[in-house]
Amino acid sequence: MEQDINKQIEVAILEMAKDPQNAEKYHELSELYLAQENYDKVMSVLESLLTIYPNDERALIGMGTMWFYEKDFRKSLQYFNKALEINPKNYLTYFNMGNVFAEWKNFEKALFYYNRAIDLNSINPEIYNAIALLYQDFEEYIESKAYYEKALSLDPNNLTALIDMGNVCFKLFDYQTALDLYKKVFELNPDNKIVAICVANTYALMRNREEAYNWFEKSLRMEGDNYKTYLCYAIVLSEFEEYDVAVGMYQR
Repeated sequence: MEQDINKQIEVAILEMAKDPQNAEKYHELSELYLAQENYDKVMSVLESLLTIYPNDERALIGMGTMWFYEKDFRKSLQYFNKALEINPKNYLTYFNMGNVFAEWKNFEKALFYYNRAIDLNSINPEIYNAIALLYQDFEEYIESKAYYEKALSLDPNNLTALIDMGNVCFKLFDYQTALDLYKKVFELNPDNKIVAICVANTYALMRNREEAYNWFEKSLRMEGDNYKTYLCYAIVLSEFEEYDVAVGMYQR
């Protein structure tokens, strides 16, 4: 797979050299670098494109996104603002600006831009997920749950909404709903070790010792680091007064 992408990159560079004024060639190359998660190369290509076409909206949004990944939110916002000047009807720009203000914990501005994104695209579940997470971060769990429900009405198998709504229901002490959501995630993604731990912890709070232990054991059999599994397992063992076994689990 990596060799295929490298070959495509070589071809894209040659094509771009043949036609250096063709903006689409720059976008094709930047997307290949993005697939490799080579963000420095993505930014280099997009910067080159913007020297030729300073108002290329896709490049501006791409640069804003790259600086967002780099956590330089001020630079990110500068590019998104420029993109907004060029096209005030692109929901994606408003969505990205909402993400910036959410990172800054500016609830009002984040919500303003997310709502503007919804005005332009009311059927994208990721916008509702973002609003739900915003409310969740500010511990407004009832409102958060409502937006996750909206996201799931648009995409019933949306993993982000299923997991995060499960976490919200957990916070609201609605353990049965949380359990149902976590189990649906596990059906869709049976290799999700963290969700297996969430199921185990939820069963423990429901005082179902056998199922809690079963799910911890299931998590231990899955690939990946077991530190969190051992830690949570030990805590639950202590809650069920199995102290000697808990000590052994801590020591692992």
